Amino acid sequence: NNGDDGWNLVGNPYPATINWNAVSGWSKTNVALPIAVRDNGNSGGFLYWDGATGGLPNGNIATGQAFWVRVNAGGSLSINEDAKVTATGEFFRERQEPVDVLQIVLSNNTFTDRAYFRFRPEATGSLDDYDAPKFNNDLFDIATLSDDDLPMAINATNEMPCGNTIRLHVKDLDPGSYTLSTEASGVFLGVKTTLVDNFTGGTIDFSTTPQYTFSVTSDPASRAADRFSVILEDTPIDPNSITPALADECAAESYQVQLQGAQKGIYYYAEVAGKVVGDSVLSDGTGTIALSLPASELALGANEVVLHGYNYCTSVPLSSRITINHDQIYTVTSNDVTNCADSEVTLEASGAPDNGSYNWYEEEADETPIDGQHSSVFVTPVLAKSKTYYVAAVNAAGCEGPRVPVKANVIAYDPVTITEAEPGQFVSSYDDGNQWYRNGEIIPGATGSVYNATKSGTYTVEVDLGGCITTASVDFLVTGIDEIATDRVLSPFENPFTDVLRISVASPSPVEQISVFNTLGTKVGDLSLTRAGNVTEGVIDMSSSTSGMYLVKTLLEGRVYTIKVIKK
Repeated sequence: NNGDDGWNLVGNPYPATINWNAVSGWSKTNVALPIAVRDNGNSGGFLYWDGATGGLPNGNIATGQAFWVRVNAGGSLSINEDAKVTATGEFFRERQEPVDVLQIVLSNNTFTDRAYFRFRPEATGSLDDYDAPKFNNDLFDIATLSDDDLPMAINATNEMPCGNTIRLHVKDLDPGSYTLSTEASGVFLGVKTTLVDNFTGGTIDFSTTPQYTFSVTSDPASRAADRFSVILEDTPIDPNSITPALADECAAESYQVQLQGAQKGIYYYAEVAGKVVGDSVLSDGTGTIALSLPASELALGANEVVLHGYNYCTSVPLSSRITINHDQIYTVTSNDVTNCADSEVTLEASGAPDNGSYNWYEEEADETPIDGQHSSVFVTPVLAKSKTYYVAAVNAAGCEGPRVPVKANVIAYDPVTITEAEPGQFVSSYDDGNQWYRNGEIIPGATGSVYNATKSGTYTVEVDLGGCITTASVDFLVTGIDEIATDRVLSPFENPFTDVLRISVASPSPVEQISVFNTLGTKVGDLSLTRAGNVTEGVIDMSSSTSGMYLVKTLLEGRVYTIKVIKK
């Protein structure tokens, strides 16, 4: 343009919307942040944007749109397709902190113009790359004056004018009625803004009177460029307005300190042991705010949190404090355990502190742990199949760590059985893992699934299934002694019998046990014994047993004696 403020007119070269804020796609050398777009559909006004503030929605530049950029000497600007955006409507940026800006809005019935006064720590009070000098609108204009007396559409400064004055600059006001108002964000929410009308000598407080109506007449003083100014005064910070509360004492990443009663436009932050912890939060005065305090910045044990309120002009420590008893969140280690079916499994965990404990759970999502199970060792109920439990470490404050799965592996198996393929040839139901015994004594080398007995006695097979043992036994008689009735040792009172089996044994030596087996080798029971002289009598109630053949056996003087009986 014809001025010396550095504005240059360029255009969007793409048949798509481009975004001035795009991280890639632009190459800028000595180019200021703000841009401007003429809004020919709105009475010839201009829309400005500095990356966060202004009337150009989110910095989007439409297809074919011309726009103004401001450069210093030797400035250059280039663009590639990475600057294009797909949105033709509203463009959603990443979440940003509130922008500290005060908008001064001048309106009549047909047109509205805005001036932006912004606090920006990296800016200066004079013209720099963060400012947007004011273009002339077709109708009236409003601007704020920089320290070097330049009218600014966007006026960025690094000094909060606490108790100072913003000089307004109005231009081209035709006779008529107008309104002035303000829109605040960021720290300006907590600043009292007072409009001074140098023509009438009146003042209004925008916090109580949001809009000021005035008239421009034929009197030149009524349309003077310096007719208005705005006095900024920081809102006093009330040290007693805050009630703090800790949202959750069990914080893995950060503690949330909730503040009730926060003042509008005041930033709040926390300090521990003289060090600021976490970020500050701006209150809009509408509800509870929360400060996030990273757990990594706290010491183990008690941490006294001192709260502060500030508004760039003043920082005030608050009366209310809060103590955070910080303990780390612990993660347990545990290994799976294998045991035999139909037995308990002992699970163990480690990792909780000495003053902590453990929680054991049936399921990962269970709300409550297993009752009474808070030690590092948990003994499961008798399990028929494998089951996964969950365990978590609990610190002294009762805060639970992540739940870790630990599996009780159960080896399920069928009990071993013995069949007699031929007289004296015993066969185990398992092919591997066998060990045979005779009368409780191991038979060396007898580890196959088949064993041929040559001596009378009780034979047992023991099968090792990965640490789980199953056994079965069978009695074997080599010399038959029941062929001659007169030499019979075992004598039934009745054979076949009905319900009660009675057996007598005549021998000088006492008989310690008489047992009944079915034809599969399973013991039915032992007879109750009485002895008179050299005769032992035994009796057993078999009314609940099925009809058929049974074997009655006794061991007497190192020999096994057997007799067959029939139940009706």
